[in-house]
Amino acid sequence: MLHRVPVGRMTAFVPLQHDASDARQCQQGSREWFAHRHGHLTASQFAAALGFNSPGQQRKVLRDLFSTAPPRETYDACTDSLRESGAQWGHRYERSALATYLTAYVQPRCSTARLLETGFWPIASHPSGLAMGASPDALLEGWDSAFPGGVSVEVKWLEPGQVL
Repeated sequence: MLHRVPVGRMTAFVPLQHDASDARQCQQGSREWFAHRHGHLTASQFAAALGFNSPGQQRKVLRDLFSTAPPRETYDACTDSLRESGAQWGHRYERSALATYLTAYVQPRCSTARLLETGFWPIASHPSGLAMGASPDALLEGWDSAFPGGVSVEVKWLEPGQVL
């Protein structure tokens, strides 16, 4: 049975070295992070943009993607959306989930592995002008025997009764 690990006990979690000019070094949720994401189709929006969610969500994602509104308005709109249960859970428990993953699963198998906090990773724009990107919850590095080159780590929340 896994027990929740207090974040303060994580010795191999590398905090972000904040640099607002580098999207990968911006604190997730910060104004700079939202500014870098502005105009990009993000990994978290991808299913909605393809129409896998409700038609209203698809319209909203596509409208926001092609919006010329300044990033501050995008920041405020995204902050308002944090009222959704999954996003609230993520903000509350993500670091603890990462700590548990690191200390209960990764480090017993590889003591040199560590998790790195990261920001937004833009992907080169498509010739059509569509830009994409993603913000992993963390990057796992140092376990090259199992995962050469590292791993992008995502913490997920399931609704009660939802199966992965």
